[in-house]
Amino acid sequence: MLSQGIGQLGRPYAILGLSSNYAWKWKVLFFAEGEFGWTLVANTELDGQKGYTPETSYVPGEPGALVLTHVVLSGTGVLRRTTSWYRVREGELIPLLSYPHYFHVAGWGMPFSRVLTVKTIEFPAALSHGAFLHLRFEIKYSILDFKATNHDDDELFTLIEDLSLEWCEELQVFAPRTGTDNFARIEDLWNDGTEQFAKRNRSTLERLLRTGTNRQREFIREHLIR
Repeated sequence: MLSQGIGQLGRPYAILGLSSNYAWKWKVLFFAEGEFGWTLVANTELDGQKGYTPETSYVPGEPGALVLTHVVLSGTGVLRRTTSWYRVREGELIPLLSYPHYFHVAGWGMPFSRVLTVKTIEFPAALSHGAFLHLRFEIKYSILDFKATNHDDDELFTLIEDLSLEWCEELQVFAPRTGTDNFARIEDLWNDGTEQFAKRNRSTLERLLRTGTNRQREFIREHLIR
């Protein structure tokens, strides 16, 4: 049992997960109780979950939405988990929205590492007009030390990015509340290479050159700003 509660029209729902291949593969099944008992409304399969159990919830509505957090990429130095929203219609899940839930990137020829986590500030009680989804993304950048010396000052700095979306019933989509509420900003942080990272954060890095630790200043001069 991944999740259960009361959904549309006050009817109970249950989300079940079936795993196989040492939790590498999952099948997620959405059931709702109807007039004649429990009915399988929709289901989906997830591969490459790397032993992680999917996180699920249901947002009531007409129809409601299944919210599913799962692994989308894993490899040497890389892991990315995504939160995906789907409209729940009879027999199918229709993609609605997707954003990073967690990622880390280390190596790949870059001298720094990054870790993103997300905190939900506001979450819709129901998928109704005007409902808000407010997310706070925190991205921590650190010196990538292949010698694993565990310095206390490995951290460089942390970025905070807030995004707010509003449900538009007429268009059946989450719309940005402002022009800057765009997930492309977060994807840019995921995709940054060394040159883009140094350019994007030049003012912060220059401040660290003045006020940071010796280790931070040496690292920035050697790898980022010459």
